[in-house]
Amino acid sequence: MGRRRLGPQCREGVSGPPHRQYRHASRFGRYRDAAAEIWQFGTEFRPADTAPSGRRKIDAAISNSPQIQKLTGPHCAAGSCASWRAISDASRWRAACMLEDLSGAGIFEGDTMTAATLSAYQPSDSLLAKVRRRAARFHRARPLNAAPHRTRICFTFDDFPKSAADTGAEILDEVGAKGCYYACTGMAGTSNHLGDLFDGRDLKALTAAGHEIGAHTQTHLDCSQAPASIVLADIDANLRNLVSMGHNEIVRQFAWPYGETRAELKPRLATRFDAVRGIHAGVNVKGSDLMQLTALELDADDSSIERAAAVIEASAHNPSWIFVFTHDVRNNHSRWGTSPEHFRRIVRLARDTGARLQTPSDALDAIIARHKN
Repeated sequence: MGRRRLGPQCREGVSGPPHRQYRHASRFGRYRDAAAEIWQFGTEFRPADTAPSGRRKIDAAISNSPQIQKLTGPHCAAGSCASWRAISDASRWRAACMLEDLSGAGIFEGDTMTAATLSAYQPSDSLLAKVRRRAARFHRARPLNAAPHRTRICFTFDDFPKSAADTGAEILDEVGAKGCYYACTGMAGTSNHLGDLFDGRDLKALTAAGHEIGAHTQTHLDCSQAPASIVLADIDANLRNLVSMGHNEIVRQFAWPYGETRAELKPRLATRFDAVRGIHAGVNVKGSDLMQLTALELDADDSSIERAAAVIEASAHNPSWIFVFTHDVRNNHSRWGTSPEHFRRIVRLARDTGARLQTPSDALDAIIARHKN
């Protein structure tokens, strides 16, 4: 999904150099005082073999949990035996999520996300989070080395609801366009405020019709907060579950859930996907970061429709690569979706400008091929 969607999240304690640690809360979350929106940092001196005080509380709670005792045995204290130290960060992070009653964030394969576990999660609006987002945007992991010689527009759907697979695809088919559907496999076969979510039949039908299926993680986690090992494992689970659902095509595209990422994580995806879409508003030109492409959102706010229309009209004289994204496409749509009427208007406007309406992979291939010639 886009910037403020679904999915339980938790934070990893922040580690510093030996003998020194940042001070952090013993529970994942933010402080609740006047500085609640900013992580508090401080210095804590300690012996080299001793965990920081906050982490000791977390580790002690985790070591006593049934999830970890299955892995280590009931008499292994946190950090005191080889089996505890051998547990991966991913397992410990998952167990910590369980202690927070967050359903473990669905890291293990086969986990599904129900309406009950899909609480309304909002990425942080703290000053620190804003600085990190700005830093991530300025860090270009893989710049687009070619300039689009004509405008190419990609209509995309996050998560994705059945209404996008049905009504959305029908509207695209009316003008001969093909879209991209970013599938969060943990949501497959469930229902939430977006309506009914996709299933294996939708994957097969869309692929047969020429649309593209992209990845969107297994559990819709906030990639800016989870450890890199967790993010990559979640993406791998997403890809494997797509195969188990009958999708055997190579997945070349990915979209960041909530649009959230961080600078050091983007290069890790450059070896896995050809292009990755974000949610920051804008169009893509030569030099744009292929690991965080900009996009135009269509949501319940009518102004989003007008903004998208204005950008698409302007692109007729300024060739660019444009992504348009939404979620559900239905009359009684969510705040993150749009109506069939509005979606049809934008699709037809895009066609009338003379732009090519393509899947992201087809658009990227055409841009690169033109550059090589």
